[in-house]
Amino acid sequence: MSSSHRFYYCDPHPSRAVELLRVGKLQHFLGSVEEAQRSFKQAYDIMKVTHGAEHALTNEVCKKLGECQAELGRV
Repeated sequence: MSSSHRFYYCDPHPSRAVELLRVGKLQHFLGSVEEAQRSFKQAYDIMKVTHGAEHALTNEVCKKLGECQAELGRV
């Protein structure tokens, strides 16, 4: 995440969480599973606060995080 993006969208900001979700999806698609996991974890931590634990996007991030953990053999 660029420093300018963090400057304008400081944590916890919903736009930053959605951007982290997008970045994580791209990283996962490209095979960078550990990086994707970090992005999904950051997105999840923000979305718990900004969207709530039961929101569809929060659940999507949680699912993606689980997929990464399974691929890395941590489940």
